[in-house]
Parts: sequence; C-alpha cells; structure tokens
Amino acid sequence: MQLTDQTSNVPTSKVWSYISPTGNPLLFFPSATAISPKVLVPPNITGNLVSYYIKQVATTVNGCVDSAIVQLDAKALPTAVFSMSDTTTCIDSITIKFKDESIPRTPETIIRWLWDFGDGTTSSSQNPSHFYSKPGTYTISLVITNNEGCSSLPTRKKLTVFGPPKAAYVMPKQICLTDSIPFVNTSSLGYGSTRFISYTWDFGDGIPLNYTANPTHRFKFAGTFKVRLTVRADSSCLTSTFVDSVIVIGYPKAKFGIVNYCVESPIFFKDSSIAGYADKVGSWKWNFGDNSFNSVASPVHIYKNIGTFPVQLIVGGNLCPSMQDSITVPLKIIDRRRDSVYAIKYLQYNVSQSLCAVPGGDKYTWSPSTDINPIDSRCVNINVQHPKTTYKITIIDSAGCTITDRQEIWGFPGTDIFLPRAFIPSSNNRDNAIFKPIYVGVTAIKYFKIYDRFGHEVFTTSDMSKYWDGTSNGVNQPMETYTWIIQGFDYNNKPVIRQGNVTLIRYQ
Repeated sequence: MQLTDQTSNVPTSKVWSYISPTGNPLLFFPSATAISPKVLVPPNITGNLVSYYIKQVATTVNGCVDSAIVQLDAKALPTAVFSMSDTTTCIDSITIKFKDESIPRTPETIIRWLWDFGDGTTSSSQNPSHFYSKPGTYTISLVITNNEGCSSLPTRKKLTVFGPPKAAYVMPKQICLTDSIPFVNTSSLGYGSTRFISYTWDFGDGIPLNYTANPTHRFKFAGTFKVRLTVRADSSCLTSTFVDSVIVIGYPKAKFGIVNYCVESPIFFKDSSIAGYADKVGSWKWNFGDNSFNSVASPVHIYKNIGTFPVQLIVGGNLCPSMQDSITVPLKIIDRRRDSVYAIKYLQYNVSQSLCAVPGGDKYTWSPSTDINPIDSRCVNINVQHPKTTYKITIIDSAGCTITDRQEIWGFPGTDIFLPRAFIPSSNNRDNAIFKPIYVGVTAIKYFKIYDRFGHEVFTTSDMSKYWDGTSNGVNQPMETYTWIIQGFDYNNKPVIRQGNVTLIRYQ
C-alpha cells in the first residue's frame, strides 16, 4: 500500500511506524524513513476485519516534532475450498472431477476461479473435469477472487496416479528339445510401486503355469512356442503381459531307401531322413553289416557275398548334433542269374519279325544294333540282312543284377527246312541226340512224318517244336535209314514241302 505525506511545513526528517493492536500481524515498511513509503499488508485470513494504525513522526530543522496517526482497515480474504472425485488411482490414467465448495462472505460474491492441475494446464471453470494421461504425483491448486477484487490464497491438494508395471524377460531364441531354457525376468515397476506381487508364466506347450520370478523350463515336444509373462505390482491394479517366441528344435527321423540288392553290384543307399523341427540333417553314420562303414548322405556299396545284412543308419541334427535317431533294416543280398546262350535262330532275309530275350529284367540293351530296332527293349523287331550275327543282351533285373545273354542269328535268302542226315539218340550231345527240323521262313506245319524202310509210319506231329527221338510208341527203333517228309506254310501261307532221308545210329 502507498502512504502519502501531507505535512504542511518541510521537515528535516520523517519516521513512519506501526502501532498494532495486540494480536494483529505486523505491517512491513521496506523504507520507514521515505517521504511516501510503501507498506506491505499481510493477508487477512482471520475471517474478520483487521485494523492497523500507522504513526508518522516529523522533525523540522529547528527540532520541532509533530506526529499523526492514520487507521488502515484490512478486509478478510476469501477462502478457496474444493473436493475431487479421487485422490489416488491404481490405473495409469484417470479423469478427475473437481467441485468448488468455497463459501463467499455476505455480501461478497465469487466471480473468478483459477485451477492449476499440476501438469501444466489450468482452467477457469467453477467445476471442471481433467484427464491425467500418465502416472505421477500432481499438486492441484484453486484460487478464487471475489467481486471486491480480493483473491484467496491457493488451496492445494495432491493426486497420485500409480503406473502399471512393464513385463519383460530375455531368453534364447532357439534351443534343442533336450535342453532346459532359463528365463531371466527383466520386468520393471510402474510409478509409485515398490515390489512385484505376482508372476505368471505360460510356456504355450500345455505344461502347468509357473509362478516364480526366473523359472527354468524344458519343453516336452518340438515347435515354435509363444511364452507369455504376466506381472502385477503392489500399488497398481493393472497387469502387464509380455509375449515372445522360442523355437524348440526337434529330433531327426532316420529313414532310407535301397536301389538294387545284387551281390557284386553297386547298391545305392538313398537317404530320405526327415530333419528335426527347424533343423536339417547334419550327420550320417552308415553300418552296412559287413564291417563296412560310411558317413555320406547317400552312399554306394558293393557286397562281396550273398546273405542278409543288418544295415543301420544313424542321423544327427545340424543345429543339435547330439540329437540323433537310428534305423536298422535287414538287407537280403541275392546272387544273379547265370548268363545264357539262346538257341540259334534261323531267319529269312527281309522278313520283319519279333525277337525276344528271356523275361525277368527291368532294363535290356542289345548290341550291336545290326538289323534290330529298338535296342533297349526285351523284344525287338529284326529284319535280317546278314548271314550271321551274334547279339549280346545286357539285362539288369529288379535286384540290380547285370546278366549278359547271347543270341545267334543266321540269315537265309528264302524259305527252307533243314534236317541232319543222321543222329545218335544215345549221344551225350543233345543236338545230335534228336532229329529236329530247322525252319526258315516257315510259320506253321501241317505235318512232320517219318517212315521206316517198309513204309510204316514211326513218327508224326503238327507241332513245330516237336522232334523225333528215335522211338515209336516208346520202343527204340532199329538202326537203319528212315524217310521223312514235312509240309509247312511260309509267311504268305504258301505250302512248303521238303523230304529226305536220315540214318539212325545206335552204339553197340
């Protein structure tokens, strides 16, 4: 408050002082000797009128002294009163409703409200609402002003918004199924909390929940699992959940197939093992059962002897080498069929016909390719252009055995029937022990007959595969010369007739 000097004579000095009734607060003069000093009046919060008495003492140069006293009345300040819907909350954000409960003194009225919400925002509403978006401790104040311009002292209250915890942990991103995995809890407390009150771990594999802070877990099967940690703190009613994935690498599955099982032939072992989950096969250990071993994925092995051999394969993982699986399969090694020399075939030139190797093979190769087509089939088409060709037939059967047969072909310019001039039924040489026609270009016969020297029929047939063995009705015929006659048909069904003599020879 500004005091104004009104002394009529010019004094040499003035001294201002405060005469206070007992119990009233003191006034404060920043400069008590100034001509027109300022005075600070303390706020009147008594609720009643407070009077102050100010005295001025003036002294002239001649030493004359005079004084004056003035009365200053201080009205009572208004008092701000308010309530709030909450003073603490366990959730991390909240809307608070504020209610002005200030009571004005008659005849004064409240005309202004100034709210400070403690987070840098204000309001001039009488009963505002305010949203607190993050945890913290906030000091809310209200100042009211009445119609006489008097403002209250700030009335303050505190609001505490507790923050939720933040769940977190660290773990390996992938592990072997045989390993236990440690989980390191790195969760942090929210604002205002002092400790965690619960931990809940869900490992995603159907195993019962775990409630320890830093558990160790072993998964029972392979796969990708989402591990969920939920934490709760003492001052917050909110939980926090953190989810991360871990890959659990599985066991491999040993499996293989076999191509061929023939002795002294290459046998191909084809690995078809299945890698463990999220892994690939990293090692192979083969035991062929004959004291032979290998460590490649798909080896080739040759057995020297026939028999049954237990073939074992052990496979290990690439990322988890100690995780292994094995399988043992009995393998029967068989002997191959012996090579064969087929009976000579007598064929007519320029007549296309079929020529077949013995059945039972998976693959056939004929060589040379002279007069035949194709060369990679069991039965080929042959059109003879050469007098004599010997074919080598390479056969690979289902066991992988390689067999080499031979077929000799004689070529003739036309249709004919050939028979020997003599034969010996008791001979050890089969070719000389029977009397069998050689047909060239003959597709069927009407008859093949043999007569003795008296004209008696001793043998007859219409089957081209039949021959005479020197008997008649099971009785050996005597050594002498016999007459034969054959009527056949060529490719055009034209008759072909041949006849001649044969001498039957018997050893004495």
